[in-house]
Amino acid sequence: MRRIKNRGLTLMELLLAATIVAVIIIGISSIEIYSHYHLLSSDRKISLQNDAFYILEDMASRINRAVGDADNSAIVIEDSNRRVKAYIDLAVDGSSAGDGKRATQGDRWTAYEFDDEDKEMRYYAAYPGSYEVISRKVFSFSADYDQADNFLQVQLTTCWDPDETPNACGSPENPVLSLRNRISMPFVSTN
Repeated sequence: MRRIKNRGLTLMELLLAATIVAVIIIGISSIEIYSHYHLLSSDRKISLQNDAFYILEDMASRINRAVGDADNSAIVIEDSNRRVKAYIDLAVDGSSAGDGKRATQGDRWTAYEFDDEDKEMRYYAAYPGSYEVISRKVFSFSADYDQADNFLQVQLTTCWDPDETPNACGSPENPVLSLRNRISMPFVSTN
């Protein structure tokens, strides 16, 4: 008589196999969650860097055209306690003569404005008037003009969600980026 071999699994073998499969699945899912988190964080930081770089590059290209004279500065910076925290006025020489003097026919005022309440950076092509929103992710902005050396020092801080809901700026879910730029302006002299 032949003996029938028992080819079934014992309860212990089944539990061991289930444990091994569970450990493998947990390992793969934790790698996936970790990768997704860092990809999202990196993507947000890159977006902030692009926004801040665009603002500073735009300011540098336009501020280089600001023209003042001995009596009037090319740049006026105002801070206020009202809704608008800071803005920069630029006198742009638009006259066909290119006289290098401010407030002559054809010249215009342009401005950059930071709205602290809406966390917006705005650009006015003709100030006062309508504006273009450059970014809605600006958390703070400051500018200092050195008239003697003719440069503008700009500090810009961007935050992924500047309203800080539900996470504060600087948290892993709400990254923050600060950039500083020194914008040199040309020295213009006329006889």
